[in-house]
Amino acid sequence: MSRLDHYLALNYHKRLYQDDEGDWIVEIDDLPGCVADGKTPDEAIANGREAMRSWMESRISAGLDIPEPSVAEEYSGRILLRMPKYIHRRLAIQAQQESSSLNQYILSLLSYGCAQIRSGSLQAISSAHEPAPRAYYLAPNASVATSSFQSGEAAGFDEVLAGFSGTSRQAYGASQGGRA
Repeated sequence: MSRLDHYLALNYHKRLYQDDEGDWIVEIDDLPGCVADGKTPDEAIANGREAMRSWMESRISAGLDIPEPSVAEEYSGRILLRMPKYIHRRLAIQAQQESSSLNQYILSLLSYGCAQIRSGSLQAISSAHEPAPRAYYLAPNASVATSSFQSGEAAGFDEVLAGFSGTSRQAYGASQGGRA
């Protein structure tokens, strides 16, 4: 078995999603820049295999290493998350209203947020490019724009930024065109 065949036989994680124009995109996570598209999911996946082959051939011909697929066992599926008490309370109430456990409700919100990030419908609110739902993107002299969260959660500026220090809050407001 050739070196190329060895790597092509490995199970690399692929992400498949649809872009704004309706094309299907496949990205191979462990192969930076290895991306393909197609009009259908099957076409994108087939094109992804060809993109992997080309990507790997170019690395081999340049004498560069090809990364092994990352192992899913590196992630336990468990995290410890600390949050302000008011957010914990709000999430618990919303989970109860949805007849869901708090854990399952938070998981559904995180899944929804990840999908929104992938689709590009979230906006960056800082120079660190951390996406935030449009609900938390503030206009001058306005509270939070209408939220898409199910319980109609629309909080005021101070509540959204309750964890920010005064200096951070002022810098945030000024960077968004609002009053500091």
